[in-house]
Amino acid sequence: MNSARGRGPADPGRRRFLRWLPLRLLDIAALLLSLGVAGAITRWVLGSRSGRAMIRVTAPDATWLLRPEEDQVLDVSGPLGSNRIVVRGGEVFVDAAPCANQICVKTGTVSRPGQWIACLPNRVFVAVEGSGAEQVDARSY
Repeated sequence: MNSARGRGPADPGRRRFLRWLPLRLLDIAALLLSLGVAGAITRWVLGSRSGRAMIRVTAPDATWLLRPEEDQVLDVSGPLGSNRIVVRGGEVFVDAAPCANQICVKTGTVSRPGQWIACLPNRVFVAVEGSGAEQVDARSY
């Protein structure tokens, strides 16, 4: 029996809602599946980064990737001459440079991802790269 308020089974509004309900449920399921796939791909891409730090030395003519756990000395040629880069005990520093101001030598050692040394006159750049725990080195308010 149909009531005056339209709550019976013959209510056209209720039939319209029930007719679209499966499509809406499938839309929601497709959306959740898409979000899940996007999240899985993001986790896979970001998780595939190596947690180990690497030292990238860039000069005008070449680029080197060095492992911080292997002690070594690298002579890098630039426009002014040769920079001597030393990797020792997981740290890297510029031991000698042909530039006049020697800022790259005075920088000291770097070992954490995000730290770098640059010899701008000789166009040599040394950077520690990796996805390790980066620390804040300055704050401003």
